Amino acid sequence: MVTEAEIDGLGGRALDVLVETKIMGRKVKIVEGEPCAWDGEGKVVMKGLEDFILEDYTPERDGKPSAGFNPKRVFEYSKYDLGISLVLDRLVAAPGVQEVTLSWNMADPGWVAAVKWYDQDQKAVRQVKGRDEKYARLAVYRGALKAVLT
Repeated sequence: MVTEAEIDGLGGRALDVLVETKIMGRKVKIVEGEPCAWDGEGKVVMKGLEDFILEDYTPERDGKPSAGFNPKRVFEYSKYDLGISLVLDRLVAAPGVQEVTLSWNMADPGWVAAVKWYDQDQKAVRQVKGRDEKYARLAVYRGALKAVLT
């Protein structure tokens, strides 16, 4: 189980992978980087970064590869605003969700995303908040992950 503090500390690809697997329900695997440097004998001396690829990729759902875009890669939710609508659509369709809000907190400047839902296991209404000082999308992703994982 992941704690709220751990979710608050997430960024980059770790956040992207959690959103893809826990919110979007996709299957992901890590792949080794491609060779990018060789010695004088042609042996690989360095590989590029490892990356996360969708295991359940289908061209009909995810699109076909085009110049500079590989739809098999885990979407970079942490870098682009496009993912915010995908995550919000998925979140509001979840059973028991009563309210999802996004607001700017003037007292402690930053975006706050609150998710309120009825928890069947605890027989109570629960609420979590995701926060980010700069980006609304990161606040939404953190709030959604807290609702799903905590």
